[in-house]
Amino acid sequence: MKKITTLIFILLKLSIYKLSGQTFKEIKIPVSINSKNLQEPFTGGWKCPNFSETDFNKDGITDIYVFDRVGNVQGAYIGTKKSGSSDKVEYVFSPEFVQHFPISKHWVLLRDYDRDGISDFFSYSDISSLDGIQVWKGFYNNEKKLSFKRLTFKAPYNIIFYSTPNEGQSNIYVNRIDLPVLDDIDCDEDLDIIVFSANGGNVSFYKNESVEKGFTSDSLLFKLQDNCWGGFYESGGNPLKIEFSPAAGVCYKPPPSELASTSLHGGVSMLTFDFNNDGAKELLLGSSSSPNISLLYNAGNCKTAWMNKQDNYFPSNDYPVNIPYFPTAFALDVNQDTLKDLIFSTNLEYLDANTIQLYKNIGNKNKNEFTLINNNFLNDNSIDLGRGAFPTWADINQDGLVDLVVGNESNTIEPGKSSAYLSYFENVGNLNQPSFILRDSNFLNLNKFDSYSYGSYSPSFGDLDGDGDLDILIGTGRGPLIYGENKPSLNKPFNVEEFILSFMDLKLSFRSNPFIYDVNKDGLLDLLVGDGSGGILFFQNIGTKNKPLFNPNPNNMPNQARWGSVNTISPGFVSGLSSPKLFLTNEGLKLITGSEDKGILVYDANNFSVPFKQIDIPIKANNIGFRAIPAVADINSDGFYELIVGNTRGGLQLFSTPWKKSITSSNRLEPQRTNQIKVFPNPAFDFITIDAEGPAQIHEGTLTIIDPYGRTILSIKNYVLGDQVFISNLPKGYYFVQLESKYDVYKASFIR
Repeated sequence: MKKITTLIFILLKLSIYKLSGQTFKEIKIPVSINSKNLQEPFTGGWKCPNFSETDFNKDGITDIYVFDRVGNVQGAYIGTKKSGSSDKVEYVFSPEFVQHFPISKHWVLLRDYDRDGISDFFSYSDISSLDGIQVWKGFYNNEKKLSFKRLTFKAPYNIIFYSTPNEGQSNIYVNRIDLPVLDDIDCDEDLDIIVFSANGGNVSFYKNESVEKGFTSDSLLFKLQDNCWGGFYESGGNPLKIEFSPAAGVCYKPPPSELASTSLHGGVSMLTFDFNNDGAKELLLGSSSSPNISLLYNAGNCKTAWMNKQDNYFPSNDYPVNIPYFPTAFALDVNQDTLKDLIFSTNLEYLDANTIQLYKNIGNKNKNEFTLINNNFLNDNSIDLGRGAFPTWADINQDGLVDLVVGNESNTIEPGKSSAYLSYFENVGNLNQPSFILRDSNFLNLNKFDSYSYGSYSPSFGDLDGDGDLDILIGTGRGPLIYGENKPSLNKPFNVEEFILSFMDLKLSFRSNPFIYDVNKDGLLDLLVGDGSGGILFFQNIGTKNKPLFNPNPNNMPNQARWGSVNTISPGFVSGLSSPKLFLTNEGLKLITGSEDKGILVYDANNFSVPFKQIDIPIKANNIGFRAIPAVADINSDGFYELIVGNTRGGLQLFSTPWKKSITSSNRLEPQRTNQIKVFPNPAFDFITIDAEGPAQIHEGTLTIIDPYGRTILSIKNYVLGDQVFISNLPKGYYFVQLESKYDVYKASFIR
């Protein structure tokens, strides 16, 4: 294991040095949870995934494609040959293979509709307010990577349509919460479609007439063949209630009373699977109203399906599928033994743990039989904190190494039971080779405040009381901040004896995300707070080094309610979930913030007097997903920042960056000497005088007065200490003074 870990370190360092100053790349570092070394700790987690098998790199080994409807994020697991095991392959998370896949929403399935050996891309319609299916044809690019080109349909909308009896056209209806079946239903070797009708109950069969019209299997030409495929009627409930017809070719007709009691279609997933290898497809059904999967047996044939028997607790020979919210089935040959295995996941974002269950096919070519082998497939080798992840870097134990603390929104293991908490990952590596172990999964026992916080903890660390150690400030789902003064002891390097709720009574919106930083470089730590409003609130510390003080109203100077004019809300939405962090680079000060659905946003923050200019980065919203929360630090001492990003799926992603740390002490954005000049009188009315405070090599320089918005109000060259500066024309408020000499820059503040 030591050799493997060393190799990971070497690969990490090589990849970072190679990419320094060029680009961003997802990276791996060792992480251990409960004595288990995670193989893929930074996948970002999977919450409501769709699964498809494909070949991303044209090497003949089947890979796994993942699409998560929570955030519309896509992922790739490359299959590699494995020896000495019953499983013939192992899978390596390789997100670079989906970086240029089509951007999609709600669901994606890969299918080879034209039988050319290359997967094609089927997804929910990209036409606003029009339920349907878009298609992209697959091909391999010059790098032998799977790519796609939009398939064009000769129809008013560029989505799959079918021919109506009056020679018209209509889109094949698939709503955003269902999953259609894309399979050869009638055994003619082209791709057909079955979906539930808009009102539910019956299944519609859209026959692909490609073969019948002389196009072999390379086209998608559909007609509505049957409005009651299989003859059955689904009426919901738990367990799922299915009514069967008395014979093949007959459609079950529910009585008026049953029709009246059945609401509109509430969400059903389907998977066709030939369990007895007779050509006729059985049907696996999952419903938003039941935690189980139902198997409908097909007593018909390829041309006329007839469902006549039901197993409500599939697989009845093993542990039945039990996913409390909307279980959904996918068939893939995971271990590549030529037999299709089954993966079950949830199709609704209400469960945070054990949402992906893998059933291995232990049967043979004549009989399919399934057994549960993993109830947390893929996520068991990744950091998964439930719902939401709010990461921050800090040296918690003061050993000189950067540790990781992550808050979350909740972790629902079963319906009705959830909790939010902080997780503390200690860095047990060294300055150049970070390695993390989960030391505490309920750091500081914050779950006792769940009813107060509304289940969300977003931590930030800084020495707010000036005693030389880090204190903690925690954002909450409710909005107000929780403060904990660190009183370390021999056995507890980070120890909070008492928390203060609603710190300073700051006026905040929901889902607050604080960041502690000396914004104005006056030697006092200020606060930046992001929240659901999408803006960034600046609270200036108007206290002292040992006793911080903040005006609770962000609209009162010297605070700012919309710092840098940043807005993370997308048009048409009401929530932005900003989460600001500042970091100093060789190009100056940068601001990074997350958002609800815009991904990561980066700004040039060198000039506080103008709206911040956004900087484009290659990490897009569909790479991260919803509710992105960033944090930056140089965790391996190579001089470049690493970027970690949390998301609503409860996972983390880790990136190398081209952002080089500033190490030049003369940089005007580095902390300057403080308490070297003083302003009097303070408060002032008609004039101020600036003088040296303590020993200082200063006699004269350029004097600048700056307002709380960063705007220069007055500038005097060759100002001599002791001279009066008249300020009677300035509005009442808080101001900063900067005196720049040939030796240094000195700062102070005053109130008029």
